[in-house]
Amino acid sequence: MKLHTGRYAAAVLVAAAATGMAQAAPPTPEFVANKVFSTYLDDRAANGSLAPTQTLLWGSPDNGYRYSAVVPSFASEQVDALGGEREADVRNLVAGRSLLLFNVGNQTDLYWESPGTGGAGWWGRPPKPATAHAIGTDALTVGGSTSGYVSFHGDGLMDDFLHGGMARVSVWWPGGRGIVYADEIARAIGRPELEPQIDLDALLMAGPDSLVFSIAPLYVDGKMVFDGGEIWTWNRTASPTAAFLNHGGHLWDTSFEVAKTFGLHSEDVTVLATAPVPEPETYAMFLTGLGLLGLARRRAAGRP
Repeated sequence: MKLHTGRYAAAVLVAAAATGMAQAAPPTPEFVANKVFSTYLDDRAANGSLAPTQTLLWGSPDNGYRYSAVVPSFASEQVDALGGEREADVRNLVAGRSLLLFNVGNQTDLYWESPGTGGAGWWGRPPKPATAHAIGTDALTVGGSTSGYVSFHGDGLMDDFLHGGMARVSVWWPGGRGIVYADEIARAIGRPELEPQIDLDALLMAGPDSLVFSIAPLYVDGKMVFDGGEIWTWNRTASPTAAFLNHGGHLWDTSFEVAKTFGLHSEDVTVLATAPVPEPETYAMFLTGLGLLGLARRRAAGRP
């Protein structure tokens, strides 16, 4: 699958407009509202203080939401995944009507994949925060709440809010109560015995009962069970089991080679987000803009 970047991405947009197919690049980050992200290894507040639960606003000098400000027991936790997207966007992703945004291995750069077989490419890179420790992007939410569901590194904190007893939490309400537990994730992917190792690594939420997620790689006796490139979709009210996401003309299962397909360095999906598929009219506007820009440049150069 060809990754579209730079001038090539523009050419793909032109081709999409000519054919009337909305299978090319998504809106670039500057045209997408409410982008909230977290860095790996940690984030710092505007005053420079260490704040692992601090999220950052893409394109704004202001801080995002700090989960430990509401729940002090979160203070030492590192944000690992955010799930504040709009419900309709997530449902459109599962239905094959929106674009997938992702990264691998906590790298800074983010990539997109179209719902059909139209391509994939580089999407953007969050601005570097004022911290010497941040080396990549660990979480992203687009278009929705700036203080949505959250998962922390290692899924180590415990709660019994919606559980029969204290258990490890994979997804938290912003207010500090567990909503999805590690043993539920383990059962949903068909490996309940792996609950002690479950670490939810990337997340999309469409309300408390519908999620798209990936987990960190899992090994048993030195043998890989999951490589981290799997993406599951799960409606908890409809089924006790999760299914592999069908997107981009393929399943995001263990056999799918993420690194080879996209030319990346890792199989491990560490960020999930979504963006709407641009309509053909969007491409027409893009072409009009290119035409006007070219006309202005020709006039500036004194050419007819």
